[in-house]
Amino acid sequence: MTTHNEALSDYRRFRARQAGVAADTPPGRLGPDPEHAAALEHASRLLTPAYRHEQQQRRAADAAAERPAGPPPREVLRAAHQARTAAQGEVERLRQAAAAAAAHLTEATATRDAAKNIVEADAEANTAQLIADLTAGGSGRVEVASAGGAERVALAEAEHQVEIAARASDKLGADLAAAQQRLSTAETKVSSAVSAMLLNVAQAEAEAILRAADDLDSRRADLDALGVVITAQQRRTGAGRQPWPASIITALQPELRGSPRLPSKFATPAGAEMGRRWSAIAAALLVDAEAPLAAGES
Repeated sequence: MTTHNEALSDYRRFRARQAGVAADTPPGRLGPDPEHAAALEHASRLLTPAYRHEQQQRRAADAAAERPAGPPPREVLRAAHQARTAAQGEVERLRQAAAAAAAHLTEATATRDAAKNIVEADAEANTAQLIADLTAGGSGRVEVASAGGAERVALAEAEHQVEIAARASDKLGADLAAAQQRLSTAETKVSSAVSAMLLNVAQAEAEAILRAADDLDSRRADLDALGVVITAQQRRTGAGRQPWPASIITALQPELRGSPRLPSKFATPAGAEMGRRWSAIAAALLVDAEAPLAAGES
């Protein structure tokens, strides 16, 4: 942003250069060319805040025009909806798989616990038999009550199955959490796309309002010029200026009507209804990418 002091310095340097050129100009030679004259005018006008602001706005507009235009807001919303639908499908698939894994883990754990109970019961029976033999003065060489090796093999297999089921359940749980995070991100992008669409509508409406305001200002100036002519005509009759309709006075001085009661500043039934209408449009766009922005829009 060019400040007043910077603009003044640029102007002084330009005048110094111009003075040097003028001193070196031979007699009979033409003065500064139109480009120099335009540059001088530009440098002098930069001293005024209004002209500096105008130049800054023009540079911003030129920069915006040079930026490549992105896809239409409706296309962005469609893509966001598609990404969210895909994320929802992934979450549902992983949720079902995680539920199945949890059920399998429960079943494997129950099988392991049953095998463990059999092994523990065999061990207790064998222990009791050994104690009885030793108490009776025996050698301690007793035969086990059952084929305990088979139960231990079954228990080891059941433990292995529980370990596998637990790993699968943990992995699917982590995948589900990641998918839910992606879904949350996709939902945020849908909301952002809806906001971008509404902002695009707001910008178009604002530009239309500004054009209408410019047109109204032009019409008001034309009405004022007409009033000057009417006043002159009335004075020619010698009767002086006659009272005009109140509507003309109000139209020439719009501030007499007061500021509009905007919904963001005043609570009114009309403003509340406007808010509900746009809220309903936004809610529809969150659900359907093809929802209309206005009544009658296809």
